[in-house]
Amino acid sequence: MNNVVSLRRLKPESDSLIEAPLMSQKMFRTALVRMLNHARQQGLTDTTLTLDLTLTALDADYDRRRS
Repeated sequence: MNNVVSLRRLKPESDSLIEAPLMSQKMFRTALVRMLNHARQQGLTDTTLTLDLTLTALDADYDRRRS
């Protein structure tokens, strides 16, 4: 499998015409967990693996920032 998952912090641009609120990490994690559960129910193996890796990267980033 050649999928690469990377997470990067969104840098809002100062001259952006659209002011969208940033999603909190907790909300993002909740959305990923819901997508993961749905992928498991549908038997989407590659999607399940990718979402699981994404959650692992998100948790590792959170732990790194806390320490």
